[in-house]
Amino acid sequence: MASEFLRNLIKDQNTSLHLEARSKQDVIKEIAYKISQIKKNLKEDEIFEGLQEREAKASTGVDLGVAIPHTSLNKISETELYFFLSPHGIEFSSIDSELSYLFFVILSPKTPKKPHISSLKIMADICRTMRVDNVRFKMKAAKDLNEILQILESP
Repeated sequence: MASEFLRNLIKDQNTSLHLEARSKQDVIKEIAYKISQIKKNLKEDEIFEGLQEREAKASTGVDLGVAIPHTSLNKISETELYFFLSPHGIEFSSIDSELSYLFFVILSPKTPKKPHISSLKIMADICRTMRVDNVRFKMKAAKDLNEILQILESP
């Protein structure tokens, strides 16, 4: 079963969801750049530094081709979710040592207001949803964000 919860959280992206980078660090840079183009109040370097700092603690590559890079930032007031796709896969130090193709990026406020959507709840929902092979395979083949959102709406 797909997730309407995730579908409703993923932000509109006026940039391609496809990642061209071929290394973990370059993917993080590309993600930071793309989000900074969407969120004009965030600078590319602050997004990159936050994601990189979190990644240095432990990899956010989970398993089944999924990675969940995340960080907390001062300049946002509510949790935001972005989705990116690597058509060729990236070595992201995942638990199962497989390449990561599906990137769910979570930006959380450093000082959240109440009520607050927990990053842990989002991560749990991502992991639960990505356990469904058909959903994961369809998402890997998606051409744009509208297709991703439709897949997440499907029962």
